[in-house]
Amino acid sequence: MRFYQNLSKFMAFTLAEVLITLGIIGIVAAVTIPTIMKKYYEHQTVTRLKETYSILAQALKSLDDEYGSLDTWGVTGHNEESAQIIAEKLKTVIKIANDCGTNDEMGNCISIENYKYLNNAHTIAYAKNTNYYKLSLMNGSSIIIKGHNAPTGRTDVKIASFMIDTNGKDKPNMWGKDFFEIDYIPNSGLILDGNPNKGVTDYREKGNCEKGGKGWGCAYYVVTFSKMDYL
Repeated sequence: MRFYQNLSKFMAFTLAEVLITLGIIGIVAAVTIPTIMKKYYEHQTVTRLKETYSILAQALKSLDDEYGSLDTWGVTGHNEESAQIIAEKLKTVIKIANDCGTNDEMGNCISIENYKYLNNAHTIAYAKNTNYYKLSLMNGSSIIIKGHNAPTGRTDVKIASFMIDTNGKDKPNMWGKDFFEIDYIPNSGLILDGNPNKGVTDYREKGNCEKGGKGWGCAYYVVTFSKMDYL
């Protein structure tokens, strides 16, 4: 019995040793946990954006086959009626978690607050703006829908734009972090914002998809390169 009592004295840790060990664990955790959380957030964002992009691509292909070109849908520009036309057709071919219409005043699909650019400057509050139709999907993403004319000013070419919030109404609600845009253009298909070969936004242009920029054009970067190292 005395042998085991003496042995336990050598095996025990002193209070100082325990505190030092806990301190080291705390330092390591403080350094590694933020990095792990950032990687997890990026992985989740990339995955959801790619998934929602695929959902939209398949849905719009079906709508194009059934209803013909977007030009024939009755879209007239950036207004409530056009947003409703696009949304009503889209809802027939995708699974919806919440249909918040053009006035999401309760914030059931998206945040009721102003969205932000990547440089923290405020942009508009989409929730109560009736020119936009709001839906949330089964995968946790939300979609803000609008119709408008081609950027060139041609009124005969109509575009459906889909702004995707990859984590719904949860923060940060910021372009380039959890908020991205995809455009559907007749005869060109679904175009990721920032595509340097199509559309009007090039993610490589200064002030777009970069730290301190507005966050425009990041949809193409995230889907193409599967990372968000511009943050």
